[in-house]
Amino acid sequence: MHRQNRNERPLFMPQSEPTYLLIAQSVPADNEKLAQLRPLLAKKFGLDAFLLKQRLVGRGPNLIAEGERDRLTQIATLMAEQGIRCRIIESRPPRFVPLRLRGVRRGNETFSLLTDERVVDLGPEHRVLAVLADLSGRAASKNLKHQVAQRIYNGIRAPRPLSDEELAKAALGGKPIVDLYRLDEEGKVDAGVRIFPGRFDPGGLDDLATPSTVGNLKAILTQVRKHVGSFRLQLDFGLANLPGCRLKTSEDGMHWQRDNLAALTRFGWLIAELESTPTLSHPSSATVHPLVETLQNEIEDAEAETTAGEDESSSPVITLPPPPSTSGAKRPASARLTLGMAAAAGFGLLTATGTGLVATTLRFGLRTGLLPALLTGLCCWGGFHFLRLKRHIENTPTSKTRSLSMGLVELQGRAIRKYALVSPVSQLPCVFYRLRKYRRDSKNNWRLKSSSDSDHVPFYLEDDTGRVTIDPRGASVSARQRQEFYGDRTTSLFGNIGAGSNEKWIEDIVAEDTHLYILGQAREKRRPRTTLRDRVTGALQELKRNPDALQKYDRDGDGRICASEWEQARTRIEQQVLQDSLAESPGRQAQSDRVLVGRPRQRSIPYVIAETASERHLLRNYTLLILPLFVGALGGLVWTVLTLRDYLLLQ
Repeated sequence: MHRQNRNERPLFMPQSEPTYLLIAQSVPADNEKLAQLRPLLAKKFGLDAFLLKQRLVGRGPNLIAEGERDRLTQIATLMAEQGIRCRIIESRPPRFVPLRLRGVRRGNETFSLLTDERVVDLGPEHRVLAVLADLSGRAASKNLKHQVAQRIYNGIRAPRPLSDEELAKAALGGKPIVDLYRLDEEGKVDAGVRIFPGRFDPGGLDDLATPSTVGNLKAILTQVRKHVGSFRLQLDFGLANLPGCRLKTSEDGMHWQRDNLAALTRFGWLIAELESTPTLSHPSSATVHPLVETLQNEIEDAEAETTAGEDESSSPVITLPPPPSTSGAKRPASARLTLGMAAAAGFGLLTATGTGLVATTLRFGLRTGLLPALLTGLCCWGGFHFLRLKRHIENTPTSKTRSLSMGLVELQGRAIRKYALVSPVSQLPCVFYRLRKYRRDSKNNWRLKSSSDSDHVPFYLEDDTGRVTIDPRGASVSARQRQEFYGDRTTSLFGNIGAGSNEKWIEDIVAEDTHLYILGQAREKRRPRTTLRDRVTGALQELKRNPDALQKYDRDGDGRICASEWEQARTRIEQQVLQDSLAESPGRQAQSDRVLVGRPRQRSIPYVIAETASERHLLRNYTLLILPLFVGALGGLVWTVLTLRDYLLLQ
């Protein structure tokens, strides 16, 4: 036992009754198992489904629930059945704060950490947990930007998580600090040391000492790993959602640095407790947390890590191209809405003419049966429109993308982005969005001012056999996800979109990876093709503009291209262009690049893109629309006949 000092007092008062924490190891990407698990946990145990998604997808251990052990055990059992690694630990305060490192001493078999209070020896019989943290928040910010970029450019189905090496680089390039915990045979902490770069004597490192404070910190970690029997490096401080472990910034008050040190202590003890607690998971799904084999090769130049340009050089690779531009991205409302606005304007003009004329027109329409007849016709038109649409859906067999035939087709699958399309307000990865702007008028009514959508951006529809390109132009798109924003508190990818509470924006989104039903026409893509001569001419012109590439054909090395050398270059360019042209033949193209599903050429045939669980669900929705319309048409017909009869009898 070492004597008590002022740094070793508990950070939290002990509780009378123990509280247990259910902590799960998050997974890199969302999947169908998690999508089915979240609503089950929300319904049975009252957990927040949105919060579950935030904490189960990502990296690091995250708190799922806290409370009585029996309830947490039931939750953990369901999560373990889905392959999620989770543990239940008792919420206990740290027993002491790690002692500050003052120096080190190297030995043949041991490596000693020197503090003001004691010497902590590390040897082959010891286990060490190291927590590398960045108190500046740079590493956490880089991880957040990386996740946003991955969702935008790579999509939600193919994420590339930030690696431990990249995260370690970011932490060492900020304000790094390392807590080392020595664990006994039972996995309990028996000693702790906190290392501040530049605040200890590196003389004990001998020939490993460097002028760089970060280099000395790396050398200590390397020596600790070399001398102990088991070494585990934890990099998730500031990323994991654990109680009492939130990383603060200067905006949180003047004591934010002190609070971060206390949060780091709390985090280290929680991780140590997790290390000594068995995992509740299926054996086949258990994975070992990645170890950092060595830190010597992670940073080639320690001083270069602290420069501000590192984040830009390590940005994630963009795999999706930006959406194609369109000249009519923001335009007035669609044709139907424009027709409705014209009708409303006509009615407004009629109203402005005089209330007496309006009343006379309405009385005449009701007395003669013209107004009931008009309503009857509208109901009949709507009923037959949806009935015809329902018949098209019922009579068109569902096709697979691999065996797609040209003509009217019915497809079902998941929506996959072809371009890096993001909704303008909610900033979510999507395959389609529709944004409508409303403004209050003098009578406090909302009037549609403009509408924009992404129907010019194609996307993929994927099933179990392959994928095909979908062109949403001219389609009747039914989106389930709708969000409403007001101008006084709304920001978008392009800044503030509103000018006060008198403006409202409604955004409909078809998010990526949602299940879609599509009824449209499949056809071969029309690709603009140039002649071989034009391609050869363009390639030769490009070769002339590139001196480095042109020098490859300088066989005699005189620095000039003679006629024979130029003829050889021309022959090779022609052969390459011919090979590229043969490779682009329709038979060699993938299905997704060769076939396009779009609006049918016959305007009477509907083009439907619906976000629905199944075709049966879509047909049920159309049936619920058809029945009231035909009932209304029947009632309107009876009303028209009776009104017309009374009018004729009065004549």
